[in-house]
Formats: sequence, structure tokens, C-alpha cells
Amino acid sequence: MSEVNNDNTEIVPQIENKKKRGFAAHPENINRKGTPKREDQWFTLFKLRGEELDPKTKRPSRVELVNMVYLEALKGNLKAAQIIFDRTEGRPMQQTDLTTNGKDIPTATLVTFIQEATNAESKVNSDSN
Repeated sequence: MSEVNNDNTEIVPQIENKKKRGFAAHPENINRKGTPKREDQWFTLFKLRGEELDPKTKRPSRVELVNMVYLEALKGNLKAAQIIFDRTEGRPMQQTDLTTNGKDIPTATLVTFIQEATNAESKVNSDSN
């Protein structure tokens, strides 16, 4: 429904003049069941492949893969040993230094920072009394 100006000219709301885009223009494209499951994702593919039976041993491929990594670790392959330890013992804590680019903080700077913080705290405490 449109409004009318004082001079009887019709005021057309801006919304009516806009072209419809996206789903408003094509509501038939809305997937009401949600995003379809993708069967070609890496996780799904590896999981399916891991469940396949090895023709020689009749065990799942994932079991054979674990055995291969274990044998490589026994031969001295450090990467294979690291994979095993990461999954059995947990990864060691990872640290990231975002402020000093790996450089040590100079002791004088650290002492000055602590002194300034202590002085500021003392001043706050004395002002509040």
C-alpha cells in the first residue's frame, strides 16, 4: 500500500522499488533440509578406507597402518615414534611468544617494571587511606 504526497503524487516506498535478490527472488532454491552431507570429505574417505579389510591379513586397513607406524618407530624412525607418543602420551605443551619475538626480556626492564607497579600500588593504597 502506497502513501500520497500533498500534491497527490504517489510515494512508492524504496523497498518496493528494489530488485529482489538471492532467496527472495528464487525461494525454490532454499534447501529446507539443511546442508547436504558431503561424502567426499577427507575424514569420511579415510574412515571408509580404514574400515576395508586387508586382503592378506583379513584385518581392517587402519590396524595395518598402525602396525606399519609401530614397525617404523622400532626401526628408529623418529617421526613415527613422535606420532605414537603424541597419540598415546599427549602432545607436550606448545608455547607461543607473541611479544618479544623469542628474545629474553632484559633484567633491568623487568626490575623497572616491577618497581613501577609496586610504586603505583603504594600510591593507590596511600590515596585511599
